[in-house]
Amino acid sequence: MKYKTLATTITALLSAPLSFAQDAAQDAPNAGVKPRLEEVLVQARRETENIQVVPVAVSSVSADQLDKATVGSIQDLQRLVPNLQISTNNTGSQNYVIRGSFTDQFTDPSVITYMDEVAIDPRVLAYNMFDIGSVQQLKGPQGTLFGKNSTGGAILIFGREPEQQLGGYLKGRFGNYNEQRVEGAFNTPITDTLAFRIAGQQETRDGIYKSVTSNMEYDNRDNYAVRLSLLWNPTDTIENKTQITNYNVNETLNPNIAYEASALNFGPGGSMANPSYPYVQQQQTLGRFETVNNAPFNNDYHYEAATNITTLDFAWLSIKNIAYYGEIKQGFQRDFDGTPATNYETGVDGQSRTISDEIQVYGNALDDLLTWRIGGIYSNERKNEFFTPAFLYVAAPNFGITANQENTTSNESTPKALFGQDSYDLSELLLEGLKVTAGYRKTWDTRELWKNDYLFTAFGNSCRIVGLPGNTPQADCNQHLQDDFGDDNYNLTIEYAITPDVFTYLASRKGYKSGGFNTSTNNPDFIRYDSELVTDYEFGLKTNWLLADIPVRFNVAVFQADYTDIQTSAIVNSGGSLGTVIVNRNPVTGESTEATFTGNEIELAIAPTTWWELSGFYSHLSPKWDTATTTAGRDLSGELIDKRIPETAGLTSRMTTAAPAGLGGEMSLNLIYSYSAESIQTPESNTRQVRAEQIDARVDWTNIGGTNVDVGIYGKNITDKEICDETHFLTTYPIATNFNSCRAPREVGVELAYRFE
Repeated sequence: MKYKTLATTITALLSAPLSFAQDAAQDAPNAGVKPRLEEVLVQARRETENIQVVPVAVSSVSADQLDKATVGSIQDLQRLVPNLQISTNNTGSQNYVIRGSFTDQFTDPSVITYMDEVAIDPRVLAYNMFDIGSVQQLKGPQGTLFGKNSTGGAILIFGREPEQQLGGYLKGRFGNYNEQRVEGAFNTPITDTLAFRIAGQQETRDGIYKSVTSNMEYDNRDNYAVRLSLLWNPTDTIENKTQITNYNVNETLNPNIAYEASALNFGPGGSMANPSYPYVQQQQTLGRFETVNNAPFNNDYHYEAATNITTLDFAWLSIKNIAYYGEIKQGFQRDFDGTPATNYETGVDGQSRTISDEIQVYGNALDDLLTWRIGGIYSNERKNEFFTPAFLYVAAPNFGITANQENTTSNESTPKALFGQDSYDLSELLLEGLKVTAGYRKTWDTRELWKNDYLFTAFGNSCRIVGLPGNTPQADCNQHLQDDFGDDNYNLTIEYAITPDVFTYLASRKGYKSGGFNTSTNNPDFIRYDSELVTDYEFGLKTNWLLADIPVRFNVAVFQADYTDIQTSAIVNSGGSLGTVIVNRNPVTGESTEATFTGNEIELAIAPTTWWELSGFYSHLSPKWDTATTTAGRDLSGELIDKRIPETAGLTSRMTTAAPAGLGGEMSLNLIYSYSAESIQTPESNTRQVRAEQIDARVDWTNIGGTNVDVGIYGKNITDKEICDETHFLTTYPIATNFNSCRAPREVGVELAYRFE
């Protein structure tokens, strides 16, 4: 009942924005002061700059914007920035797609995520959104300064640093589904040169979906994290930052919910009754939050890491060293057909260890006309996984029986790179406000794979390694592969500050994503895949202007990205087991898979008054195959590429006013509308992201009575729209159902916070 009251309160507030605006006009705390837009600082070129004079398409979300949007997980960012898709793949990892970039759970990500200047595994960011200073989205290839694989872009997340003053905060969130989240930070100086900060969060929530065939609950929350930071400035020229992180997630993900049955067909002469069909019929009689699925969708991650950043500042140059060590332990289970039937289920236990060290030397020269940065990086990642799928065997004569597989893989990746980037101001030589930038990176990447793969069936067991007899004992059923990959990245940019408020640029960049080995197949034609390359061209215009004393910020970027040797996924048969593999070329002709992406992005911010600010974005994407062929031989050349979202849009309205006389503090109303179009569909599409619209609202009363106490009431997806994306394996995998995966329903709650200093 209390959550219905909260929802009713929010709805009432939404129905009365005009009265709120009238009160704000009368009681605005800055009455008589002209409205303005806050300056936005970003680190898109590894240094702090005003976003309006950076020749990169970048979107930034501040700490205050994260709070007012009630961001609790990394997926909430999609509502706030253009051309970004974030989804959870079958391994529980977060897939980031910027401008439609290619990504698959079996390849390296195309969007690199950075936490305080260190590239980290995206799995550890799902709920790691506490005590954050800002989040920045860089669009397009960023390989010169941000490393290999960033063919789509980069996400930069910056935590709040220790300060030389006592302070902190404590925040509690209570919402429907028994959500309880506690977050806080404590900052203190230890000496005049040493400061310490500890921050953490813990969150629990009941499951949203219930199984009617077991006691399972799905889409619950149980996670916690602690981040310790130490900042040491022994002299004016030396800074040392050390950060230690512990992050843990134990939850069950959204279940796959069967919505349609399909007949199993194992080829000529081979078929069987569909074991899932009665469950599909039962599912269709159930409510929105009920499922016949009873598989444990466990998702467990444990992450520990340490980072040390040392900076030496001299008169004419600076030296920065970024050292990192991280370990992840993971365990997850998945059921892919959405029913209790064993059509295709899997479990994975794994662990990984990553070490890296990056050194940068940078500075200014020639009377500050030249800004330069050079550096190098070494990284090593070792990953071990124990993969145990159970599936219906699909090859004669044993089709229709259940097979169990044990697949153990060990991967080692060792990339090394040298890079440099220079920017030169041509104002004195050619034209005032004209600059050029040139950057280059060379990467060498060694990949190594050890694999043991064994199949167990009622008709006998067999080794599945290519080149080994089927009767090879499991202990000897091993394979070792090694290969070297590598390429170069570049950045060529011309920027021109036409006036202090009008900035434009033209850039061309090359990105590279490493090749590797397909661990899910033993088909010798698909064991290895090549590196993926992209060259993009981007024109940008960034402006600030006044419209009758109303400040307006308008930014637009137009781009084209040309992809070569694209790492695309395909389903292949290997000894009766179908597996997903990565291919770059037509397996018959050897022709490279190529595509061209074009699009644009617009971001707008306007402050009509001192108490009201509007911001919004719109993006359009047109991805087309230049040369591509399906595994069935159909020519895709000239067609749109499926699974991409062609349009996204968002609008945020924030109104702020002084609290009623005598109560003290400030009140604000934040409204967010977000939209994404339905994903592009083709005859081969096996997934469909539906058109999605969402409205979120939040009311805050900060510094109540001058007590440093804040309270906020929020609602996410307040219209309770049911948004369910579809997956079907009719054309790619012979399991017996198609299934939905639904996004979060309406979430409402209250936040209480206390800030101390």
